Amino acid sequence: MEIGINTFGLSKLMGEDFEGTLENMKDCGITAIEPCVFYAKQVGWLGKLIKSGVNKSQMGGGCLFDEDVERKIKIIKEKGFKIRSLHLMIFTKNSLEKQFKTALKCARENEISYIVVSYNMKSIKKMKKRIAALKKATEEAKKYGVQILYHNHSEELIMENGDCVLDYILREIPDIKIQIDLGWVKFAGVDCVTAMQKYRDRIDILHFKDVIEGANEKNKRHCFTAIGEGSIPLEAIMKEALNLNLDEVPYVIDQDASEGDMLQDILNGVQNIQAGKRA
Repeated sequence: MEIGINTFGLSKLMGEDFEGTLENMKDCGITAIEPCVFYAKQVGWLGKLIKSGVNKSQMGGGCLFDEDVERKIKIIKEKGFKIRSLHLMIFTKNSLEKQFKTALKCARENEISYIVVSYNMKSIKKMKKRIAALKKATEEAKKYGVQILYHNHSEELIMENGDCVLDYILREIPDIKIQIDLGWVKFAGVDCVTAMQKYRDRIDILHFKDVIEGANEKNKRHCFTAIGEGSIPLEAIMKEALNLNLDEVPYVIDQDASEGDMLQDILNGVQNIQAGKRA
């Protein structure tokens, strides 16, 4: 079974030992890596990152910056991992537009099929200001055989007068697909299987995150647990996944944080996903 992992939660581990962490991922049963990338120099990273509360030094392992992107992607491939998707970090206004051409070039040169983006936005009114750029990127990527995936957070599923940001995006951009984050679906109070059924024709990758029962904004920083050991209905999710037309690396772990041992949580998550598949 192909199981990937997003590098965001691996920031501390990768910052201390990038190649060693990759070897640890292999030992856990991970077969693909989804790198988070940020072309900070193109955005003008210093002031903007500080303004947005992001500390570059803290993300220096899990998020690949500028000239390190190509070098570290090469290392990932040399270690034998697949790279099917590239998660483009969007921290500030216009950062998609400023980074997109470089990200698309990287995807094409490295035969990466997906560029993943997320605005983490709960207001449709605010999303309307970003929709033209996202639509343009989706159309441009399609010309080169690259698919844009929208990665949801809980905010995009908050209902506003019977509508939500994710539904708005999908209506406005027919060609965009989803990398659905099931942990954030659960966090938003939405049934995971119902969401998978609702968005069935638009989902290409399942992102696995798990949260404790009762996770909310107050305990948001400490609500993450190993996949299958929290509140998402893993067995039901895996059964419903059989009804989806997913990528060759259909499952990607997105272990944002760990209250215990990160590597042990990842290993447990891989094993629980594999067991869910067999159930």
